[in-house]
Amino acid sequence: MDLIQKAIEENESREDGATFCYREVAKRWGCNRTTLSRRHQMKTRSNAERARDRMLLTPQQELELVVYIEKCTRRGLPPTREMIQNFAGSIAKHAVGRNWVARFLQRHNDEITIKRSRKEGDKDAIAVAEVVAR
Repeated sequence: MDLIQKAIEENESREDGATFCYREVAKRWGCNRTTLSRRHQMKTRSNAERARDRMLLTPQQELELVVYIEKCTRRGLPPTREMIQNFAGSIAKHAVGRNWVARFLQRHNDEITIKRSRKEGDKDAIAVAEVVAR
């Protein structure tokens, strides 16, 4: 929990009718007075809260996608980025961009390893990303 949230809790835990000063509370907790008052009045939210709202899939859905990738890998068919993109799109019920797959893989780099391979029969030898579960 960040300092601003602790300061807000202090404000909310005071007795009804008790006066308080944002400046004093902010100084006591070592946070910005303006940010504290805006968050307390619910005019703004933290960056983490905004990022959660912008996520395409919920954490549970992302976990489901990781499990799907692990199952495919165990069966000997590690999915390509396009396969991950298609499956995520079916979970989200709308199209998923190519960059989303890269960010997903980066978020789950402790659970998924990327292995590069070459397409057979391709004269340009384009690298295709295959995901290998650890």
